[in-house]
Amino acid sequence: MLKKTMISKISKFFKYFAKISLLKGLRLISRLKISKIDNNLLIFGGYLGKSFIGNTKYLFLYLNKFSNYECIWISRSKEIVKKLNKMELKSLYAFSFKAFSKLRNARCVFVTHGEGDVLPIKFSKKTKLILTWHGSAIKKVGFDSPTTRFNRYNFQVLQMFSKEISYILATSEDDKQKMKSAYRVPSEKIIITGYPRHDFLYNKTASEINIFKEQQGISKEIKKIILYAPTFRENRIAKMPFSKTDMVTLNNFLKENNSILIFKTHVFVKEIDNLDLDHIIIPDSYSDPQELLLISDVLISDYSSIMFDFLLIDNKPIISFPYDLEFYKNERGLYYHDYEKFIPAPIVYNISNLIHHLKTIEQWSPEYEERRRNVNELVNKFHDGNSCKRIAEFLDLKINI
Repeated sequence: MLKKTMISKISKFFKYFAKISLLKGLRLISRLKISKIDNNLLIFGGYLGKSFIGNTKYLFLYLNKFSNYECIWISRSKEIVKKLNKMELKSLYAFSFKAFSKLRNARCVFVTHGEGDVLPIKFSKKTKLILTWHGSAIKKVGFDSPTTRFNRYNFQVLQMFSKEISYILATSEDDKQKMKSAYRVPSEKIIITGYPRHDFLYNKTASEINIFKEQQGISKEIKKIILYAPTFRENRIAKMPFSKTDMVTLNNFLKENNSILIFKTHVFVKEIDNLDLDHIIIPDSYSDPQELLLISDVLISDYSSIMFDFLLIDNKPIISFPYDLEFYKNERGLYYHDYEKFIPAPIVYNISNLIHHLKTIEQWSPEYEERRRNVNELVNKFHDGNSCKRIAEFLDLKINI
């Protein structure tokens, strides 16, 4: 046993050494490329270069539409690059010399998670690196998270990144304090603008929402759409914590009530339980959560910031399903220590209780309307769909509106 433990520790060290050496080598090499800032060049990326969603997506689309800047999306997915270029939106494959060169010359680089969203090189000192972030946190993130503190490589990468951040976007003063702690940056580097992805939730027509439903294969006859969107878990496995019998029970309930449940996994999830049930939909993990929010009548979540996004849409009912609450509190940690009193939703832990609350929404939802409004005001300062405009104004970017 002692020998196996020693071998495991040595293996982990060599993996860490290899990864950190590669990263530092790339950053060192990047400095050899002379950087001449192009004030017309803006670079965007997100979700480790694997998806076209989130705050950077909507800011990218906004600036493409309302400015004359050269906006380029950097991705590690050749499929995404091809898709965007087909839409006449500029995109480059991350592992290319052209992407490398553009990154060294960019006026601004916008990311959702870190420099790995584009390419983890050393940017010019004159380049503004903006962390748009990816959701007002309920669970602890950055330096506050044990999963970062106890991972040598992640901790060192975060140390490098936090020193180079120019600005972090926040949705409120409450969010600002969390980001200040999570990234150990001064207050002046955190700007309360609202999220670009929130702009998408405003002023959508019924016909647009129907298109989103059609894309998920949902017929017009369905009366209620329920979105289940749990948070990311470190094991990267997405599953409903129910037995097969429970799942059949849930599916039968949905069928009897002419309802559909959408099981939206996190974009970083690697494994998904195979659920072959006719009233439960599992969309592609890279599908846009904002579109799913707009078509949903009810949200079921746990520690995901998607709950705060949903609060912006017509005060719709939310059910909290934190089936591993005590474990999560102890292992990951939450910013809201009194989670049960803070969350503007009834809390359920099993299938029978969940179905009961889905059956009785009209009875309990009015009781939570004021709490939903109060939490919405706390975590979302702006409710106007103008976050992109505020970001552009702060960064002194010229907009053609």
